[in-house]
Amino acid sequence: MAENSGKPVDELLRESGFDGVHWQHLEYPGLGPDGIPWVCAERSARSTLADGKLSVTIDRFEIEHAIQPVDNCKHVLLSTETFEVPADGWLSASARVSAENINATPRDYRDGFATLILIEPSTGWVFDCGVTGDQVFAIHERLPLPDVTAFTRIVQDPLARVTRGPGEPHEFRMVLDAANRTATWFINDRLVFEASAVVIPARVNVGLGIFTLHPTDGEHSRSLHGQGIAASWEDIRIDTSR
Repeated sequence: MAENSGKPVDELLRESGFDGVHWQHLEYPGLGPDGIPWVCAERSARSTLADGKLSVTIDRFEIEHAIQPVDNCKHVLLSTETFEVPADGWLSASARVSAENINATPRDYRDGFATLILIEPSTGWVFDCGVTGDQVFAIHERLPLPDVTAFTRIVQDPLARVTRGPGEPHEFRMVLDAANRTATWFINDRLVFEASAVVIPARVNVGLGIFTLHPTDGEHSRSLHGQGIAASWEDIRIDTSR
């Protein structure tokens, strides 16, 4: 198979920063106060951008919502550009991602984690690699949409021990293989999870996200207890092959 040259997505960060053209915060239409869009962006987030590396520090999470998937999304950027997954080949997304939790419960990823995301928003398919200060894991999920069976699978490889300290980058790579209907997650060059006979979207957006994952009680968020996170993303790249 002939490999395409690929696209270094972090060039969009170098070129555009946060101009709203190449990267936008995830929004949920109509779920904010008075029916306005709910923007997944922490107001106190401090962001810096240098040489294609995005760093975000949130000392204390503040936004919360009664609806579980909305409450999870504390600070999420999505590319406005979509990337084709070749029907007879594969798409690979990779990046170096770090996280250091602030006032979080040790080894409880529900308190906050950073991710590299591949998402097809209209159908709800999501593929993530995630990191906290002391854990790395793969995420395969489908968001709750009308007439859809939603699920979230978080997969940790117990042999893929975290030997890097908090704030040190991990190498993430996800491969969506449409030809073979497989999705694979690699962290620090180790295969963490492989899903077979899966639906592979025809196109995806790339995302950089910070999430919590504590269940709501149906009426109120339970995701906030004074914790936060510092995270960074760099060397973001998309490659395809036919």
